[in-house]
Amino acid sequence: MPRKFLKYSLLTLSSWLWPELALASTGEAEVSSLAILFGLLTAVLALGCFYLAWKVYSFLKKGELAFPWQMLGFSFFLLGLAQLLEMATLAGWVSLTPLTLTLARFLALTLLALGLHRTTKILG
Repeated sequence: MPRKFLKYSLLTLSSWLWPELALASTGEAEVSSLAILFGLLTAVLALGCFYLAWKVYSFLKKGELAFPWQMLGFSFFLLGLAQLLEMATLAGWVSLTPLTLTLARFLALTLLALGLHRTTKILG
């Protein structure tokens, strides 16, 4: 089982960096300053939520709610990272496929949903 998972993981990772699938900027397209501003605000908010979730996690001191808050913090970190990577792709600094950014956001939202589900299960 782990060997099969490793094969699929390597195949997925290699497809993320496939040059024909990447949408890197050619230098001709302009990114508006408003889009950059909202992108930066989104990244700062996501990383701020990560910081606050991590503070709550540190207050819980390995209690029953610690793991769900750790998952919530990691999901906010992934959302912020995905936003920064999207801005870098639009600016032409990094050549990533749209699949990579979508998968990062999907993973972040999955962790967010699992963390909230565990929290409601514990509190309920």
